[in-house]
Amino acid sequence: PDAYDWGQADLIVGAANARGIAVVGLLNSTPGWATGGGPAISSPPADPSTFASFAGTVAGHFAGRIAAYEVWNEENAVQFWNAGPAGPQPDRYAQLLKAAYPAIKGGDPGATVVMGGLSPTINFFSITKNPVDYLNGVYAAGGGGSFDAVAFHPYLFTNNAGARFST
Repeated sequence: PDAYDWGQADLIVGAANARGIAVVGLLNSTPGWATGGGPAISSPPADPSTFASFAGTVAGHFAGRIAAYEVWNEENAVQFWNAGPAGPQPDRYAQLLKAAYPAIKGGDPGATVVMGGLSPTINFFSITKNPVDYLNGVYAAGGGGSFDAVAFHPYLFTNNAGARFST
């Protein structure tokens, strides 16, 4: 929890910066020791302050070299936010954002904090929550002031997957 190997990340960020490419760092997944017993990678952190400490450390290390930090990925779908039978939890995610935002800004005040990319899905039992309802839930839980931008993944699941577009 308190040891970091920056080697590969420094190499990749440095190469992107050298080519004038702005980097968005995705702060995603939880190591097994931080889940509180849930599956590693897809479980949210048991303690938002632990995640925030990590996020602040990353932002401090990469200050001025990473332009934005996206906090999680598709947190409105259980495959990326696996909190057991509760499914996606906008209120719990809002707590994560509220802890991470000041930590990231403390590490790099110029960085943009992006709410994790929402999946374009529907409300399906406790497996997925549509992005509008999810975002409204984050705001209802007080998370609205804890990000600078919202990410959205605009892919579609339709029967027109083979359709061709012309200009």
